[in-house]
Amino acid sequence: MIARFDRLIGLEYLRGLHLNDALSESGSRRDRHASLGEGTIGWPTFEYIVQDCRFKRIPLVLETPDPSIWADEIAHLHALTFKNRTCEVYWPKRRDECSI
Repeated sequence: MIARFDRLIGLEYLRGLHLNDALSESGSRRDRHASLGEGTIGWPTFEYIVQDCRFKRIPLVLETPDPSIWADEIAHLHALTFKNRTCEVYWPKRRDECSI
C-alpha cells in the first residue's frame, strides 16, 4: 500500500496516517477496524511504519475500537519504534509539537 501510494501520489504529500488493524482483507471495500495486531494487517506492518525514517515526522492517529487498550497499543508502537531503528526518532510530547 505504501509503495503504491508513493508511486501514484507521492509520500511528500502524506500528512498523517490513521493506524488501525482491519477485520476484512485488503480490497474488500469494508472499513471495519480491529485492535492493532488482531486483524488482517498485523504487527509487522505497524513495525515497518514506525521504523521507516520517511514517516518520522508524520502524525500517527490511533483509530482502534477498544479505548481500554489504547495505552497498551501506543506503548507497543513506541517499543517497536526503538527496535533496530536506523534513524533519529521524533516523538512529540505536547499537542502543539504535532504541527506539520
